[in-house]
Amino acid sequence: MGACYTTVFRVKAKDETTAADAMRRWMHDMEDAGFARFSLDAHRAEGVVPDTIDGVIMVVLAGWRNTPFRTTGPDADGFTTYENDFEASYGWGMVLLEFAAALAPHLEDGSSFYIEPDDEYHDIVTIDGKLINRQNI
Repeated sequence: MGACYTTVFRVKAKDETTAADAMRRWMHDMEDAGFARFSLDAHRAEGVVPDTIDGVIMVVLAGWRNTPFRTTGPDADGFTTYENDFEASYGWGMVLLEFAAALAPHLEDGSSFYIEPDDEYHDIVTIDGKLINRQNI
């Protein structure tokens, strides 16, 4: 058994195409380095195409097929919220944090990531393209 994750990502890309392209490159770099496996071909076969920011986030929020993955929005301010509760390896929490850090420069200020693996949590927001822990604001 791995860790149980609760995730809520509320994001608004500055440019969705640029953000999705950058994150696909990041995913390939992570796979090439042996740090993570995203199974992009398997996702494509299931209809989840990481050619958009929606698709990229669905892939990263692992286990979407067997879990209550939810997308809402965009809201009145243009932010879309992605939520999922899933089980993954204990190391996936680091992948989620690395993903948030790599995506942050492509997001509007106020985009946020809530990541709760088991008995800890990370509540972070983007300001000027950087991740800031909400407890430090």
